[in-house]
Amino acid sequence: MFIVRYTFIMISGRTSSSLHTMARVGFIAKGLVYILVGVLAYMAAFEIGGRSNKNAGKAGAFDFILELPAGRVLLAAVGIGLLCYAAWRIVQVFTSEGNEGKEQKKVSKRLAYFLSALAYLSFAFLALKTLTGQAEEEGSARQDAVASLLNLSYGQAILVIAAITIAAVGIYQFWYGYSGKFKKHISAGAAGSTTSSVLVKAGKLGYAARGIVWLIIAWLLVSATIHHDSAEAGDTVKAFQFLEEASYGSYLLGAVGFGLACYGVFNFLRARFENFN
Repeated sequence: MFIVRYTFIMISGRTSSSLHTMARVGFIAKGLVYILVGVLAYMAAFEIGGRSNKNAGKAGAFDFILELPAGRVLLAAVGIGLLCYAAWRIVQVFTSEGNEGKEQKKVSKRLAYFLSALAYLSFAFLALKTLTGQAEEEGSARQDAVASLLNLSYGQAILVIAAITIAAVGIYQFWYGYSGKFKKHISAGAAGSTTSSVLVKAGKLGYAARGIVWLIIAWLLVSATIHHDSAEAGDTVKAFQFLEEASYGSYLLGAVGFGLACYGVFNFLRARFENFN
């Protein structure tokens, strides 16, 4: 492990400019996807343009890009950008130093980077499948996995642990946004006071919206486990549906959509102003 990590450090030192460009491209692609997801969710909340929550997730965002002029080229670029983001997270797995003397925190940080890389790698493949017309309905793979686990004797225990983990991520998103820890990603001097102000507002709203979505997904998984019904589990699209069906659902979904779009703006600011050294 030390040799692999040292190799990554040497690579990053010799080709830092290329790696940092890759990271910026990745953050731009991530930001664009979140802006589209947020805008589509907001449109679905108030039935603007005939949109519904069924096409407001990441698959819906990719379909939207594909429908644009030169959509195939744009979607391919977004897919490549998401691959760049996943690759950057993998680099961070091996180069992240963490806090000296806190080995447990280092390990958890690297694990978070690794899981993030896997997630965005799957999003990149979803973009590629959309480009080639092979994309499945969003959430179906997750429901199939839940169904398989429900048929196992220990499956419910695994699902409960997974739900607790997802809920913990949601709570962390709230804390990360409320505490302002995200501000460390951008130097106030480099961004300027106006941009820094936008950063803080976009970050707080963005992380709060992400926290809500994660917590709803955790609850849906718990509900699926209790009722032994995999159809109740789901991802972002299912979370949007859950919000829309609640009291004042349109306003709740619209607010979350706005927050997710803000998170996309936050990623654009990171792409422009973050110091990746």
